[in-house]
Amino acid sequence: MSSAESSAERLSLREARRAVCYPRPDTPYCDRLLEELEEAGVEYYVALGSYRKPGLPLLGSGWAGNVFAAVWRGVLVAVKALRPDSRRRSMLRECLLSSLAAAYGIAPRVYACTLHSIIYRLVRGPTLSRYKPGSRWEARLVLRRLLYKAYLLDRLGVDHGELVRPGGQVLVEDSEPWIVDFDSASARRKPRNLTSLAAGVSRLPWARSMVMPSNEPRVREALRRYRRSLSLEAFEEVLEAMGL
Repeated sequence: MSSAESSAERLSLREARRAVCYPRPDTPYCDRLLEELEEAGVEYYVALGSYRKPGLPLLGSGWAGNVFAAVWRGVLVAVKALRPDSRRRSMLRECLLSSLAAAYGIAPRVYACTLHSIIYRLVRGPTLSRYKPGSRWEARLVLRRLLYKAYLLDRLGVDHGELVRPGGQVLVEDSEPWIVDFDSASARRKPRNLTSLAAGVSRLPWARSMVMPSNEPRVREALRRYRRSLSLEAFEEVLEAMGL
């Protein structure tokens, strides 16, 4: 645990309800959520993160859930809790798909799930959009690892749904990319993770000079062959066409 993490303020879940249940902490749902998290073993909310709209920091907040740091059974973790204003009824589908991805090293490890939350390993690193590679070699390694994880998702039959905009969907820790936020994911539609990501990474400012865009003829043809077979050989041809 870093010095910043060890010195971060800890509050009971009920003291931190305006962050945990943002933007509607004074609802019956919030009371049920706090009780659910306590029963699952979440001991404290930890004041980490750069998103401060609730008045307390969050690691992130999207249309489906709030993500905050917490202590769960003595371990510093990340918790994604369903927002009170979300149209979704539970986090169980996202938990299932996140757990499947985690089993293959694609997503952070999932420790536990409840009806309205996912408790998973806290990734200590920036989003892909804020990531600053230390060298061209490191940047190339991160891109190749990330594209390989998109390939694995395709083979698993899970479409993430948001990888065309990967800046906020990927966290990087010690040169290892982790795909997160499976709230739009589906195992029912045809997976297009590699195709989406090939388009998305070429828009990242730090990656533009390293990769060929997905609309370049050679890349487009390699992706077409890949979609027909989803084979490892076809994936490697995509990497080569992209310049990786």
